[in-house]
Parts: sequence; structure tokens; C-alpha cells
Amino acid sequence: MKHARLNNSHGSRDIAALGLAAVFLVCGCWATLSLWIGCGELYGMHFMEWCHHYAVADQYGYLADAFLHGRTWLALDVSPDLLSLDNPYKTSLRYEIGSESVPIYWDVAFFDGKYYSYFGALPALLLYAPYQLLTGAMLGTPAAVGVLCTLFIVGAVFLSWALVATYLPEGPRTGAMVLCLFAIVLGGNAMYLVTVPRFYSVPYLCSLALTCTGLAFWIRSSWNYSCGVAHLPRARLFLALGSLFIALNIASRPLFFFSVILAFPIFSKQIFGDRVIFARGCLADTLCALVPFFVVGFAQMAYNFVRFGGFFDFGSAYNLTGFDMVLYHQKWSNTLAIFQDYLCARPDLIPEFPFFLAVIDEYPNQFVPCEPYVAGFVFIVPVVLLALCLPFVAKRVGKSLVALSVLSLLLAFVLIVLDARTAGLSQRYFGDFGIFLIIPACMAIVGVYACLSKRGTAAVRVWTVVVLLFVALSLTISVLAILAPGRYDSLAGVNPNAYETLTASVRALGIPVHQ
Repeated sequence: MKHARLNNSHGSRDIAALGLAAVFLVCGCWATLSLWIGCGELYGMHFMEWCHHYAVADQYGYLADAFLHGRTWLALDVSPDLLSLDNPYKTSLRYEIGSESVPIYWDVAFFDGKYYSYFGALPALLLYAPYQLLTGAMLGTPAAVGVLCTLFIVGAVFLSWALVATYLPEGPRTGAMVLCLFAIVLGGNAMYLVTVPRFYSVPYLCSLALTCTGLAFWIRSSWNYSCGVAHLPRARLFLALGSLFIALNIASRPLFFFSVILAFPIFSKQIFGDRVIFARGCLADTLCALVPFFVVGFAQMAYNFVRFGGFFDFGSAYNLTGFDMVLYHQKWSNTLAIFQDYLCARPDLIPEFPFFLAVIDEYPNQFVPCEPYVAGFVFIVPVVLLALCLPFVAKRVGKSLVALSVLSLLLAFVLIVLDARTAGLSQRYFGDFGIFLIIPACMAIVGVYACLSKRGTAAVRVWTVVVLLFVALSLTISVLAILAPGRYDSLAGVNPNAYETLTASVRALGIPVHQ
């Protein structure tokens, strides 16, 4: 598919429609978040009786405080009893000694007698440290989740605009942009992450924003390269900015850093055809592509070395959690089973509102960390199934977009395997791979529009209705899934008054409610 030339008559309409859709999503984000932020466990510390550990809800606040005081370790008291353990990473040993008077902290890295945060430091530098400098207090994590989700939506707006404006020469671009926007936000697991407004959600939302923005800059850079010498400065600027945003993932949620491989299909013409990147005589372009990765990479390596003595040691293996991450090795048979569950585990349906129950899977012959979840990704975000249309429009969209879709799909599969083997099964990990499953669906949406635009408005309208139904179904299921009984931080448990008000309204419509 040839790159589209922008039509200025469409520009204002596209921006207005995307702006309205973004406002709707942002308002929905904050409205949803407002129902969860009253939970006291989202702030400060609290003792968890079930594991004999303290939860540090303000872990990012402690990390920002460490940076502001010239430290990399967290200012958390280390119990002598913990130091005396032969293997502090063995959960049963910590359970025996942990108590309210013997504090041991959950989901922090413990190394060489100090506590560290193994979560990416970028959110602490971008949000928490500036807030603490200005106010003298720690930023509440629910507020940070709201801000970062807003930034993710902004990045998704940029990405959906870049995809459609670049690859759809003619046709209903405005509708395609809005539909792709909703698909990206739902596929990025934003609905779930906002309803678990703890520090776990922070690096996901930050990296989702970075990745969407970085890919959008790269796509627009490729388009500007195709427009000739006059656009070369802008092409180089967007190339450098895209590389910077993608590189920063290594300081937030490092798994998103692997999205760098999508640069090859995006810039296939510039790398393999015109040879204006990574070729002799094109040093400026090559530097624009690579320098951000070296700068961010060296900074992260230095940070790793100062904390754990290894350039590539991010510290996740030293996490004090429900199993020994240092010694844990998962059977490949279980990895394959988890892979299947991540994608297409069937939901546990009930005939009462909210029609879904969260479940916890068990796997044979080995402990596998598993949190309650509702269903596989395909069932929660069925708009991803539109990717199945891509083979039928492959010739129309061109080799580079097919390559982008296939590589994005393979990347999602690799990330699922990495999540499964290192951390088991959790619905929040959908955020690692979701947008990479959605990109092929967006390419299919754009490709079918491109094919149908020459057949008249009737065919285009039918396709619009089909995509709209899939998006609406995905939105509906995502909303019902966050209300499912049994999931972590369920609304019934966090805000029973709000849940009772909601269910009373549902009963008023004659719909039975699960008790």
C-alpha cells in the first residue's frame, strides 16, 4: 500500500473526531478510577495477614524519595530476622518470621541487605519526584495511574491517526481512526489497569504511552522520508523521537523495549530499498535511529550495576513474593498451557449480572503463580479477531504492512511466553502483549477500508457497522469483566456502596444480580 498524501479537507474533521473520542475515553478513565480510589490499601503501608508481609502501596513514592536523596535503595527498615535467613527468597521462611512487629515487605527486591524497587524508574522520575519536590509529599499512586492512563490515551490517539492517515489513501479515515483508537485502548488492557490502581499498573501504562507514541513517530517519519528531500529534517526528527520513546521503555516496563523490532517493517523501504538508514553516506539518519537507544541503554545499565552489580540485572529475580524467583523453573508443558489460557481461556459465565466470574487456574505437577482472571484475551477483546481478515487484503495493503502485522503478532506470542515463564498468569500481564495483538487488527481494519473504498459507500458502511459491533462488544465485555466477583480489587470489595448502587439499578431493570 502506498503512503497516503494528507488531504487537508479531512484534517480538521479527523482531529475533531479523535478529540471527542479521546475526551470520552479520558472521562471514562477518571470516572472509573474514582470508584476505586477510596480503598485505604492504595496508600501508605498495611500488614497482610495472609502472607505475613507489609504491602508498600507507595513504592514509587519511596523510589522517588530515594532519588531525591541520592540513593537507589528504598528507605525501608530491614529486619535482623530477615538478614539471618539462609534463603530470604523462600516464602515459607519469611512467613514464619514475618509479623506486624517484624516487618518484611512484599513485592520489593531484597539484595545485599537493602530493599530496592525492581520496577522501572522512569515513572518515579517523570511524576513522583517532581510532585514531591513541589509539594513535599508523596504522589498518590491512583493519581499517577490516572495521569498515565490519560497519556496512554493521547499516545493511542497519535498512533491511530498515524496508522490511518499514513496507510489509508482514501475512504472513511475519520471513522477508521476512531475505531482503531478504541481498539488500541481496549487492547492495551487500560480498563483493567485503571481498576487495579496500585503501583503494578504504573509501569504498564507508562510503557503503553511510550510505545504508542514511539510507533506513531516512526510511522510518520517513514511517511516523511517518502515525501522527498524537503521533508528530510522532519523525517529525521520523528525518527529520533520515535527511537527515544521506544528506548525509554527499558526504564519503565522493559518487555516493551522489544517493540524495537517493529522498526524494520515500518522503515523497510528506507532500510532495504532506498538505503537511507544504516547505510554509507547516511550517518545523520543512522545516528537519529541509534543514539537514543545508546543513551537510555547506558543510563539503565549504570543504574542496574549500581544496584545489583550487573549491567543487565534488573533485580526482578530478587523479588520477595509468593515463590522463589531465583530458583523457579517452569515446565514447558505448563508454559504452553498458560500460553493457551492467556489467549483463549473460556470465561466462567453465569446467568446473573455481571455474567462473569473470575477463576484461578491450577496446573499439573508444579506450582504456577496464578491470579484470578476472567477469560483469555480473545474473549475479553474480541475486536482482535478482525486480524483474521488481513490475509484477504494482504495484496492490497502491501508487503511492509503485512510484515508489520506478522511481526507484531509474533512479538505478542514471545511476550506471552516470557510472562508465563517468569511470572505465571495474571490479567494485568495482558498489558504486555495486548497492543501487539491489536496492531494486526488495526491493519486489517485499514486494509479492508482501502479495498472497499472503491466499491461505493454501501460496502464501506457495512464494514463500519461490523467493526463498530466488535468494538462495542469488546467495550461491553471489558466493563463487565472488571465487575466480575472474585477478581483482585473487585468493586464489591473496594467500594461496596458504589457496587450496591450499581446493582440496585440493574435489579430495577429486572436483571438478576449474582450474590
